[in-house]
Amino acid sequence: MSPATLPNLGGRRRLCVVGLGRLGSAYLNYRGFDSGEFELAAGFDTNVNRVEILKSPVPLYPAFKVPEVISRFGIELALLCVPADAAQAAAEKLAAAGIRGIVNFAPVVLQLPPEVAVRNVYIIDELRALAVTLHK
Repeated sequence: MSPATLPNLGGRRRLCVVGLGRLGSAYLNYRGFDSGEFELAAGFDTNVNRVEILKSPVPLYPAFKVPEVISRFGIELALLCVPADAAQAAAEKLAAAGIRGIVNFAPVVLQLPPEVAVRNVYIIDELRALAVTLHK
């Protein structure tokens, strides 16, 4: 479906990237957000040095500022790009700060309140689905 044929998604929604390693950093420069449906408003990482040295078109913050920044900018959605062992704690922090939806790239099942929508993207599962399709 092209953006022109999508149903009204409630206006432009702000999102953030949490975890600025290779995957998270790649999303900081992803041109797909330019479509107008979503606005990448912030990036967060626990490594303050990474936040200070990364070049980014969006503001970057240390992870301890998550509650303040999410509230101040009305951020509703998050791309969770952290290692598996940090995902649950990061997701809980996001939920407590007011995030309403998370795209989870960590290979773990998050335990969050039902009011926080979660979409899990596990690359191995996606590759398996493709392999099954090719095998037919």
